[in-house]
Amino acid sequence: MRSGARARPGGIELAACGADRGAAALEVLVGGAVCPGPAFEPDAGWLAGYDSGVWFVVSGAVQGALALLLGSGARGALLEALGPAAAADPASALAEVANIVASQAVTAMAERLGAAVTLSIPELAVHGAGAALASRASGASGAFASELCGPGAELRLLFVLLPGAAPAACDTVGT
Repeated sequence: MRSGARARPGGIELAACGADRGAAALEVLVGGAVCPGPAFEPDAGWLAGYDSGVWFVVSGAVQGALALLLGSGARGALLEALGPAAAADPASALAEVANIVASQAVTAMAERLGAAVTLSIPELAVHGAGAALASRASGASGAFASELCGPGAELRLLFVLLPGAAPAACDTVGT
């Protein structure tokens, strides 16, 4: 490598910078501190522990899938943190929050790479999201994740980047 040339960031680094920016966006939405955990490589069992979630196709300088998975209790905690308006249409509220968080995350990745990264529309899965994503991770370049911990014990989301993976197919889309 030539002096002054930058190495292309790996999946862990991209997941960390995306999770940091995504946590900052989520913090504004829920009105309390949201801390991203260290980026790591989750195994299939870890991903499968998350029942619902929202995922996106990522393209451009990063190809693959990005997801926000919600563990047991996180969906209700997030809707409660968003306030009464979210209760009127919970599916739309969750998809919109995920879209805002993911948009900020891919912006951070694009800035880090110095190249465009784009995001598809969100797809919400109420059941089986983590298991469906885990099946995609084994056939891709691995999974990279960071847990986003918000105010209250239940508000925990898993930010997941799957370079080279197609988004998970799930037939339980909806509320």
